[in-house]
Amino acid sequence: DFEECARDLSQSSLPLGDAAPHALIDQLKDSARQLREQATLTRINVLMARPPTAGAVEYLLQAGAIRIRRRGGRRDFSSGNGADFLQEYEIRDARGNELWYAHFHYSTRDAAQELFSKAHLKTAAQRKQGLGFQIAQQQAGETVGRIWRENISIALARKMFAASDDG
Repeated sequence: DFEECARDLSQSSLPLGDAAPHALIDQLKDSARQLREQATLTRINVLMARPPTAGAVEYLLQAGAIRIRRRGGRRDFSSGNGADFLQEYEIRDARGNELWYAHFHYSTRDAAQELFSKAHLKTAAQRKQGLGFQIAQQQAGETVGRIWRENISIALARKMFAASDDG
């Protein structure tokens, strides 16, 4: 990479003393830094423009480019029979713009945070769509659309819980 080239040039030019191309080496180091920053920004923008993946959320968390906030408490999603409780987290960019949602399903309302039965990332547009929505599409004779659900591992869940506003 450019930074390595700058280091090599700097080391190679030591015997030259004052005649060494210090300005050129400094310019190369600065250009390398600018390219790295631009590459990071580009990667962040590309990841945010796509449906969410576990890798994207992990990278964006590490880069400090997203914020995670728990939305309310767990809601019974089992039509009243108490078998599926949903905890929702919203994922926003650093400016506060809505990006995605994380849904954690629990078998009981008071299950420990890490004891979810399933967890997935969803797009903002499909946030409230689920199996019931797809069944209604099918019954109406419509084409059943695919709902984006990216699985969340326990390792990523721990990072998300730690990063959320309620820790």
